[in-house]
Amino acid sequence: MLDVSISRLPREEAARIMPVMTSAFDPAFGEAWRLDQCIGSLLLPGSALYVAQVDGKDAGFALVQTLFENSELLLLAVDPLCRGNGIGTKLVKLWQEIHASAGGQQLFLEVRANNPALKFYQDLGFDIVGRRAGYYKTPDGNNLAALTMNKIITDFSG
Repeated sequence: MLDVSISRLPREEAARIMPVMTSAFDPAFGEAWRLDQCIGSLLLPGSALYVAQVDGKDAGFALVQTLFENSELLLLAVDPLCRGNGIGTKLVKLWQEIHASAGGQQLFLEVRANNPALKFYQDLGFDIVGRRAGYYKTPDGNNLAALTMNKIITDFSG
């Protein structure tokens, strides 16, 4: 495992995540956000951007939005060259710990039905609780569902 450090990034430094954004998301599905979308999200109360670094290089990030007892993972990305080293897990667990320590009760996220990250989230204790049929368009013109997942927080130890 790599030595990963995670810090909260101020909105003014949001442009730092764009190289990871570009490399991490398959452009065929249009899931990557533009910088102005990220900054706009960070203007909302309860938003936070966490960046994971390995050897001083940005390797992943999590963009979250919290409202009362619920928190939503808007984006999670890890540089493809750094995947498989626990960076995504550390980002999700930090998000959970921060939310739980503030009295949060639930975590939410949404994922494309055929996204390999689905198993990653299930392994972290998230359950599928909803489905939006035809939300994503595939390059060949087919439609894929978006799956809504949640995790009830009973404590922040795991």
